[in-house]
Amino acid sequence: MKLRQLNRFFLPLMLGTMVFLSGCDLFAEQIEINPEILKQASTQTISLLGDLNDKVSDSNREKLEGLVAEAISLCQKRENKQNYEMGKTEGKLWNKISGILDKETIRQFGKIEDDEDEYEESPDVDYVEEVLTRLKKTISKEDYAEIHQLMEVVNADDSSVEETIDAQDKMKLILRKYSQLDVSATIMNLLDEPAQNHIAVYRIQNDYSIIYEKGSKSGLNDLNIEKQKEMGSHWNEIKSILPESKLNQFKYFAVTSDGEWGTCAYVMRIDKTGENWCISIDPADKIDDGLFPYTIVHEYAHYLSLNNNQVEYYDSDVAYPMDTYWDYECIAKKDSYLQAYYEQFWEPIYMDWLSDSENEYFYSRHQSEFPTEYAATDCSEDFAESFAGYVLEEKAKSPQLKNKYDFFDQYPEFVELKNEILNNVKKNKIDLSPEIDPLYEEEAA
Repeated sequence: MKLRQLNRFFLPLMLGTMVFLSGCDLFAEQIEINPEILKQASTQTISLLGDLNDKVSDSNREKLEGLVAEAISLCQKRENKQNYEMGKTEGKLWNKISGILDKETIRQFGKIEDDEDEYEESPDVDYVEEVLTRLKKTISKEDYAEIHQLMEVVNADDSSVEETIDAQDKMKLILRKYSQLDVSATIMNLLDEPAQNHIAVYRIQNDYSIIYEKGSKSGLNDLNIEKQKEMGSHWNEIKSILPESKLNQFKYFAVTSDGEWGTCAYVMRIDKTGENWCISIDPADKIDDGLFPYTIVHEYAHYLSLNNNQVEYYDSDVAYPMDTYWDYECIAKKDSYLQAYYEQFWEPIYMDWLSDSENEYFYSRHQSEFPTEYAATDCSEDFAESFAGYVLEEKAKSPQLKNKYDFFDQYPEFVELKNEILNNVKKNKIDLSPEIDPLYEEEAA
């Protein structure tokens, strides 16, 4: 699912009396800076530099500290007025800060060369369209046409949150007219990525066994008995790692595939609040490299941090202060895992990441802080990757990573879950790599 780039901004601070003439050539104005802001800017600059700190020049550090102080002061003025949407001037200022950081990253670590052959292209097939086509056998032509139009709204990049949710609700109302359909499973199949081929859906029972659901109930092809058993056996692989008692909010198990070297597994909420979930596996990506347990624990961590007890899913486009974790569909509750993780590890570096969330140099200058390159995708992915490393890695690769692993140790429920998973791995003789990213040492060298 694509992450919409929303503006997020700093928590209001007390404005001071010291006058600072902006060093940014994008605008010229007097900005009030007090000693507290300068101190905060110095601390934040250390976080922004990450692995660059030891070798950065004094002049570059001072330049960054000045620009960060300007950014903090500008954000204060805006947020004191309860305005949480960043303007163009602030955006350009952070782009300048990120540009300086990128140049320093290249100076210290070298330029990153594009690897065009790193990933295979997904097959040129729209599997979601195939699901919709199969539904023609069940729903009327009028309903088929309306659902098709509603899906265009859901998938449009410029659709607002309100428009997207309204379209999904209308789709559910249409499908509920047909008693032979499983509405939740059908919506799940329709709203996935076009490259994801949904093969089978199973309902998870109260005793954590599964029952195959006929494909025709959710727009899929029906499987024969042999294939049902083959696909269903992957559920046991999940249960061999995760304790059954921790799966009570999972209502569906799905088998999907986007081919080799794609998405190995994922979780998906199946309601508005995040109370009920589905977990999916791609058999094509399950290879004997000892990394499969990390993937399962990673996906479970998404459920842990994004369920209805941890976040609130909203139905409108709203901006929030910078001290709060939020994304395109939810906001973290004040006492949630993700909120605490964000405050400790992401808030100081967030605006650099937001300037270009796909900037590879961001990871380069923070490599010691992330268990994998994928963890630098965003805060939620970092939480999931770091949790998987915390549970399964023999030891953290750096003091910065140890700080993240120690973060999870402060929660007794995480310590208990870690012990249960490790006991399962040992009892079931699960192949486990000692490292979440075996190439880390080679990349860092």
